[in-house]
Amino acid sequence: MWNIERYKDILEDLFIKDYLYRSSYDEWYRLKEYQKEIEEYIQNTFGYTLCVSNDVISLNKYSVIGDKTKGIKGFSNLDEYIILPLVLNYLEDKYDMETLLISEIAEHVVNNFPEKRDWENRRVSSKLVRVLKYCQEKNFIYKLDGSEDGYEKDCEEVLYENTGISKHFMETLPYDLEGFDINSAREYNIKNLEKVQILRRGLLENFLITKEYPYFSSLLEFRDEVEDLFEELFGMKLIIFDELAYLLRSDESIKVSQNFPSPKNNLERIGLKFFKYLDRDNYQIEEVLNEFIEYKEIYKPTFTKGNLNKKEETLLNEILELGMELKIIEVDETYLKLSKYIEHFTIDILEEGDENE
Repeated sequence: MWNIERYKDILEDLFIKDYLYRSSYDEWYRLKEYQKEIEEYIQNTFGYTLCVSNDVISLNKYSVIGDKTKGIKGFSNLDEYIILPLVLNYLEDKYDMETLLISEIAEHVVNNFPEKRDWENRRVSSKLVRVLKYCQEKNFIYKLDGSEDGYEKDCEEVLYENTGISKHFMETLPYDLEGFDINSAREYNIKNLEKVQILRRGLLENFLITKEYPYFSSLLEFRDEVEDLFEELFGMKLIIFDELAYLLRSDESIKVSQNFPSPKNNLERIGLKFFKYLDRDNYQIEEVLNEFIEYKEIYKPTFTKGNLNKKEETLLNEILELGMELKIIEVDETYLKLSKYIEHFTIDILEEGDENE
């Protein structure tokens, strides 16, 4: 039905990159030539849609099952997720290349925050700074002058320039946000997608899927359809066990990798080895730090200088975030629980001086 060899490289770019810009994407006109066929292929195969404008094209990827590992790295508080759309709303009224002051953005956030707050300047500053750094990563704004650190410490001004890209970030969601909860999104996605689409998206959106994932029991039934697609499109191989399934890829920059944990990523390797070092299924949170300090002392030569110089609490938090992302552990305020999926990873003894990416 589709001859994806004509635009396979474009499909990969759509999945890998946040946005494709007319001004900088070399294959823009070929993308426009095959746009209708690409849209139909993505919709039929994964249930995703394209966000298309005259200058920007992006892939709308809504997770079938959202969880806390799907959030924005660098955000640590619900307030930051509220501040982000307020900043985007502020940018919506600004023209391209218009200059913006951080104090004006802060005033808009404080005046439009959905609940009354007695904001201390330092509190709103630190949260706003994290949001604005994310906006810079996504190229919504460019920093022209000033320092966010200076703003946090002494309320010094920071000057930004609006790129105009932010208007393409938020698409209309397919469900009503009034009274929204995560279960309503899951129910909508499961109801409106075919089984094979849900399985493909689950494997693409997660490091692995487990038997708790919707229609996991149907994976063997659809194995050929799922496996052939990922092999053709991404060069990935599907691995299925009784309790979990995941994709293998040789590219070390992708976490779903036959080389995972990467020999070049010290955090991945010491993190997974630490989880295998733990000899109980459950730990109180306060116990975990003591175990990590003990582990670090034993395996000190396997740490890079950069990781050795970090505070134990900071490094442990990075490792726990990795573990939650890979569904190797569950963490709440009082306990850490290890999953049995750690048994599927083999971690060699590391050599001193491994480069940490």
